Amino acid sequence: MNKWNIFLVLTILLFQGCSLNHQIVSNHIKSLEDQAKAGDIQSQYELGSAYDTGIGAPRDGHEAKKWYIKAAEQGHTEAQNSLGSIYQAEHSYQSAMSWYEKAAEKNHDLAINNLGSLYDLGLSVAQDRKKGVELYLRAATLGSAEAMFNMANKYGQGHVEQNGHIDNYNAYVWCLRAGKYANPAAIELNDKTRQCIKFVKTKLSEKQFSEGKKEAFNWSPSSK
Repeated sequence: MNKWNIFLVLTILLFQGCSLNHQIVSNHIKSLEDQAKAGDIQSQYELGSAYDTGIGAPRDGHEAKKWYIKAAEQGHTEAQNSLGSIYQAEHSYQSAMSWYEKAAEKNHDLAINNLGSLYDLGLSVAQDRKKGVELYLRAATLGSAEAMFNMANKYGQGHVEQNGHIDNYNAYVWCLRAGKYANPAAIELNDKTRQCIKFVKTKLSEKQFSEGKKEAFNWSPSSK
């Protein structure tokens, strides 16, 4: 078999492989749609997520929102938080808050963090940084790396202490915790965390630097 024939065979095999993978994905989405239409709550959420992220289906905000609503109305916690995020992106802050609150009642750490951001920034409610920090801390304690970074940010901005004191030590501690617990796939969060650590540690003494690392890494989130 000459080189051209080998290339042709490999190309055909590659094309067949891609077609097979596409067919498997299409069949999975079709199965999800059938189950979702029948009222299966998890399938409704997974279908919404597929359309939301573009993983397994073409990105379609309308379809994502539609299926998130169906799952959220049945009490699916992840769908409630995801729906809140969609409403927040649409600047429908009251609707976002309503769905975040429903998920937060069930200790969904990211929903609690997102709820904290609404209070912190004054979106749909009067700005209440104290309430925002309380919610960030609650979410961080439950394991939200986003909330851990927000705690670092609040300490670094002087929004935790009543006197407006900038606390670089605790900012450093929370940056380290955020870096430890952040999902490796969360590229933006990991980048911000690294920048935070690099900046804040220059504000510390050697003793604070050493003690901060110990405090950060001897800590772990509580169970939900």
